[in-house]
This record gives sequence, structure tokens and C-alpha cells, in this order.
Amino acid sequence: MIFLIPKENSSLLGTPPFTFSICVHWKLYMTKEIIKKHNQWILAFRPVPFIGIMLVYDLLSKVIVGLFTFLFSLEPDKNSNLNAGNLLIEKGFETVLVETVFFAPILETILCQCLPIWFTGKFTQNKYILIGISTMVFTIIHPFDDLIMLTIVFLGGVIFSFSFIRWRQRNIWIALSVTTIIHASSNVIAVGLALME
Repeated sequence: MIFLIPKENSSLLGTPPFTFSICVHWKLYMTKEIIKKHNQWILAFRPVPFIGIMLVYDLLSKVIVGLFTFLFSLEPDKNSNLNAGNLLIEKGFETVLVETVFFAPILETILCQCLPIWFTGKFTQNKYILIGISTMVFTIIHPFDDLIMLTIVFLGGVIFSFSFIRWRQRNIWIALSVTTIIHASSNVIAVGLALME
């Protein structure tokens, strides 16, 4: 891959594109800047639009995993205990809806986001470490039978952890509420997709 960085003694904004030289550092610098701008953009939202954006990210992560599954002819485990279709058949629609939309999001937000982030926060305030620990706990408590489900659960854990950390700075109850709503809505989408199969 070719990455660009401005030549020495030239300003970034005043240099024409053809005067750039090849370097990895430019790409890393720009990636950090893009992430920083994106985080500033995300942090500016109130809870309701924030929930919507996180749901879009959650859905995009599922679509990307689905595309990789399709492109590489990976077959998800149909007998997986996380397969919403199997749960619907075994337990019935009402039971699955109550468990996945009401009880699981509340319990998992407390056990996988609130407690790990609170405990880890006693040792470090590094957001990446807080998100990593919380995501590991979230991923571990979900039994998975294949790499596809592991990836979906992991990405969901990152989104829920990020959401909790974003709102706990303002108020713990807002953090719990926003994260639980995002998680519940994500589960509604998963149950809805299972009904379409």
C-alpha cells in the first residue's frame, strides 16, 4: 500500500498533492484524526439520536459480518444456542421477546458494562482498556458455537461498552438507560430477522 506524508519544510495545507512522499506515518496520523473527529461528532448528540446512530452501527456490523459469511461461504451453526430462530422454536415468541428485550439487556448492561467498567475504572481511565475489559466480559458470558456468532457478540459488546462509557460521564442512570435501550433494540432486530427466515 502507498501512504503519503508531506515533505519536510512544507505545510500540510499549502502543499500540492504531487509533492507528497511515501510514508506510513501519514496514514496513521490521518486515521487518528478521523477517529478523533468522529468521536467529537458522536459525543455531541443527545441520547435519542445517539441511540439511533449506535443502532445503525450495530446493524452495519451485522451486515458486514453477513457479507463476509456470504463471500467466504461460511455457514453459521444452525444448532447454535444463540441462534434466535432456534430460541423461537424452543421457547416461543413471547418468552424469547420478554427474555431478549427486557431481562437480558438490563441484566447484561449491569453485569457486562456497569460493573466491569466501574471496577476497571478504579485502576485506569483509559477508554480503550475500559471498552476492552467490558467487551471481553460481554463476549465471555455469551456462549458461542462458531466464529460468526463470536464476531457478532464481540462487535455488539464494543458498541454497548462505548455507549455506557459515553453516558456515564454525565449520569450513571442515563448510561444504564441508553445502553439498555440500544441492547434491547439490537435484540429486537435479531429476533425480527429470525422471524423473517
